[in-house]
Amino acid sequence: MERTDDRLLATYETTDVDLYAFVESGGFPPEFPIEVRNGFYEFDITGTREEFDQLRNALESSGTEYELLSKVDKKRSDRLLTRRQEELLAAGLREGYFEVPRECTLADLADVVGVDKSTASGIVRRAQARLIAWYLTDVAANS
Repeated sequence: MERTDDRLLATYETTDVDLYAFVESGGFPPEFPIEVRNGFYEFDITGTREEFDQLRNALESSGTEYELLSKVDKKRSDRLLTRRQEELLAAGLREGYFEVPRECTLADLADVVGVDKSTASGIVRRAQARLIAWYLTDVAANS
């Protein structure tokens, strides 16, 4: 469907339904995108410790080969974003603020959540800075 020097976007059909059986039995679906490389699926999943323990037990008892690439343990009390930042980012995602090209302006986003444009801008920028710092360094940035 689309190709660049280092990526390929394709549609595929297969009779191999292992991933779908895994998803159905696991109880929590993989997050997209799902990467397929050298016969292996790579994807993220989110769940509780108990859900991951059940998944590990199911995989091991079925003989399914898997590799845990990373684990992020986050306590609810260690919030990365404030509730207001989460609210603005969720509204921005829902309204298309982060699409390219944008489907709503900053002023539109501010109207949706009921704040002025400069307040919305500050909240979104601080939230983005925290997320980027966390992603790149695994350390939350200061407000």
